[in-house]
Amino acid sequence: MPIQGYTPNRSLIQISSGSTDNWDIWYNQTLDLLDEPSIRYKITAAENLGQGDVAAILDDGFGAKKAYLATSATYTFGDPIGISTETVTAGNPVHLTLAGRVQNNGWSFGASDKTVYLSASGTVTTTTSSLKLGYVISSTAIFLRPEDFSSTGGQTNSVTGASGITNTGDNVNAALAPTYGSSASTICQGNDARLHSQNTDQATNSSSFEIDYTGNSARLLTTGLTANRDFTFPDATTKLVGETAPATVTGDHDYSGGTLRVPNNAGVPSVANGKGDVVFDTANDDLYLGQGGTAWKKMNGGGSSAGFGAYSNLVVKPNATNPAYQLDVDADSITLSSSTLVYDAKSVNLTIDITASGANGLDAGSEANAPYYVYVIYNGTTVAGLLSLSATAPTMPSGYTYKKLVGFCVNNTDILDFYQAGNLYSYTAWQSVASGLSATTPTAQSVAAVVGTDIAKAVQIGMGGGGGAIVAISSSADATSISQLVGSSTTTPGTGTAGSYVLTPLRGGVNVYYDAGSATHVMYVKDVLLNL
Repeated sequence: MPIQGYTPNRSLIQISSGSTDNWDIWYNQTLDLLDEPSIRYKITAAENLGQGDVAAILDDGFGAKKAYLATSATYTFGDPIGISTETVTAGNPVHLTLAGRVQNNGWSFGASDKTVYLSASGTVTTTTSSLKLGYVISSTAIFLRPEDFSSTGGQTNSVTGASGITNTGDNVNAALAPTYGSSASTICQGNDARLHSQNTDQATNSSSFEIDYTGNSARLLTTGLTANRDFTFPDATTKLVGETAPATVTGDHDYSGGTLRVPNNAGVPSVANGKGDVVFDTANDDLYLGQGGTAWKKMNGGGSSAGFGAYSNLVVKPNATNPAYQLDVDADSITLSSSTLVYDAKSVNLTIDITASGANGLDAGSEANAPYYVYVIYNGTTVAGLLSLSATAPTMPSGYTYKKLVGFCVNNTDILDFYQAGNLYSYTAWQSVASGLSATTPTAQSVAAVVGTDIAKAVQIGMGGGGGAIVAISSSADATSISQLVGSSTTTPGTGTAGSYVLTPLRGGVNVYYDAGSATHVMYVKDVLLNL
């Protein structure tokens, strides 16, 4: 029996049907159990309700309670069962006040404070809490189910320290959206090209990353970076270890105040290498540079090759302006060493004054008539020169720890004129060593007055004053050893009759040996081969 005063509205479209009796009985039982002050029928997108559409439960005039859908965004309800006349617009809920008890149709609404909230846009907009009734419309029935209207159902939630956890359904589907920040609970996307650790998490646009090694992260991993990044490791031993291949560091790496430890090998390396590989021979204290394949190049040695003790285009000579008391030392490069370190001095141009003291002067004392050894020294900032009577232990000026012995000079009131290129030292004029030499058996003659014998390997000997007589010159006192024969000129070697000269090894000493034969001679020195 229709409700009195109700006129069916034919502009509504029925969207659900079924057994009126079964529907009414189930609906009555459900509503009778509700004691909460409000009921909400939730309209979901699954029901294909468009913006502004309204779902309502109305009497169709024959006692059947059915769900209808408004055909427009605006609909005005009448007052068939005590429902206040109200116009529903898009985005606003419909308030249906069900007052009193309706007879003859099986509906029992109970107390007059029951209110139904219906959405006009497909989303529940009421702020009513306590309890809500969600429903699903099928082809045969409307199903109601109570839900706890709590903070975890059907809304967006957040987690302290992040903002990326969103619940997209009625507490069913949760999506984790990647967000970036400094919090430890920040969410990270799977292949995100940025640094992430257990303890800290900096965004990709941060200029530096700091990893706390006490965290649980097992590795440092970063990919896809296009700008410079600084990684600060803790003050503890840090290693770069490759998993299936050697770890490689590329680009320029500058650090002041530390050391770089290279791989070592007890002996000359022979293993295969890539060009640029470095190995230190701990047995011989030699550094080797890989040339590719199994070829290695030793980086230390004398002469003009690169490495420890090396020099390039070395020239030592008296100063052009003050040749009597100043020396010039020039070189493209000279490798100096301390007790444990080396330093490669570039573009060396020094002037050393024998009348001065300290750097670019004498190491100790005052000017003497003697051979002086020439050093290049370094204090970590400045390259300087030094003259010393010692070929092994000069007195170093304060702060200077690096040194390299590069030659010698002889002072006899003034510095004797000479020119040294590399390891070949040459006097401008023959220098007399001794006169009146007349021994007829191999006899030692020191050349130390005009030669820095501590670094001399061989000397060029010339004989004079013998009127062309033959003199035997040797590096040994053994009379049976092969001696070099030289003609003694009338005056100095090369200037008189039959004058000639020979290169004689010193064998680590200061003497050469001569046999004067039938005449008396004068011994001279011109050139010296140095061991630098």
